[in-house]
Amino acid sequence: MKDVVELLQSGSYILAIVLVLIMVIIKLDVLKLFSLFSDKDKKRFEQLTKLLESGNTSKEVAKLISEDIDLYAFCMCTRISVTRKIQTALMEFKEANNDYTWRRIKRIVPYIDVDESGEIIYKFTRGDRVERWYNSISASILLVMMFVVLFFTITIISSESYWQILVLTVLGIFCLVVAMFLSASNWGYYDAKILMQTKESEKKSLL
Repeated sequence: MKDVVELLQSGSYILAIVLVLIMVIIKLDVLKLFSLFSDKDKKRFEQLTKLLESGNTSKEVAKLISEDIDLYAFCMCTRISVTRKIQTALMEFKEANNDYTWRRIKRIVPYIDVDESGEIIYKFTRGDRVERWYNSISASILLVMMFVVLFFTITIISSESYWQILVLTVLGIFCLVVAMFLSASNWGYYDAKILMQTKESEKKSLL
């Protein structure tokens, strides 16, 4: 905290904010939060399995529990949480497209739905398009910021302000990582677009 106060007193407000953010991120035990949710799901899965194996439920309830266990097992294997109908459609899609990994399929899930026949259809809302543009523009701005930070770092590298160099370096890396994350967030959108266009082309070729 002493370093933050010194930065504020010297007028380096941006560097002070960056330092505070770094300290907050370090103190947050994010992995522990994820493990809590994971343990909760595992306990639920174990309880459902024991309940099904006990045979103390009606056929209807046993079927419901079995489907729920199946969906959870699918989610554990693929990290994809969807309805039974979409799960079936995704399994068929995977069989027909071996080059698509489950990780890649997970990215296109937000842009798909299933029609009455169980066939995958692709949907893009206005929000999806706005998000794509937002991610692209934000990533571009962050990359520009990274180069600006890099320039400032080079100009002060000969000085003795090692703390400022460290903070600027961390800020530059942060801009790069976030820019890469935002760019990667659009991969699912582009994959779904390509699949939709391929599907439409195949339908036209059959006419």
